[in-house]
Amino acid sequence: MTVDSELSESGYIADLGWDMRSVRAGDITSFTLPNNGIGTAGSESIVVADYDAFDEAGEAMREGTFEQYADQH
Repeated sequence: MTVDSELSESGYIADLGWDMRSVRAGDITSFTLPNNGIGTAGSESIVVADYDAFDEAGEAMREGTFEQYADQH
């Protein structure tokens, strides 16, 4: 999971939880973005982010075409 600094702001998680109170399991679809494989950070094993894929997925979300993007990837 990649997160930004906003996640650590006080109240953010509580607000997010409240905003999502009507979301049910049937409303959720999981998708793993394409990545650049496995690597290491110090002694930890990590999945290396593919930031170009993040950009493409974000564009598809903004354009309302994410379902087609997901089908292709």
